[in-house]
Amino acid sequence: MSDDTTKPIQDASPESVWLLYEMNGGIISKPELAVKIGEALCGAHYGPQELERQKPLSAVDKGNYWRVEGSWNRDAKIDGPGVFFLSIQKRDGLITDLGQWRHMLPGPLPGSKKWWAQFPSKDPKASGQSQ
Repeated sequence: MSDDTTKPIQDASPESVWLLYEMNGGIISKPELAVKIGEALCGAHYGPQELERQKPLSAVDKGNYWRVEGSWNRDAKIDGPGVFFLSIQKRDGLITDLGQWRHMLPGPLPGSKKWWAQFPSKDPKASGQSQ
């Protein structure tokens, strides 16, 4: 058994520790903590370069959860990767969504007939050539 004396309350039951967290607004009670978690997950999933590009991250109070977002390409003026996002519940730290927006400038949607039309066909039947 460990001699760890760093518990919030000495010899506290799990229920009393949980009550203490609840009274203080949950396990993730401060926006700074939500941002630190967002930074850790952004770096882990998208790499350190993307994390640096997304900084500063911000946390917005949405009632029972924090919405953490990065700052890269927020105005969607650049085609490609956009804002990193994360939603984390205050009460228990459950991550309910995590990702990165992808921005596409106006144009044909990938997979549409207009999109495929921009590529030359290699099918001899499609170009009117015979075999």
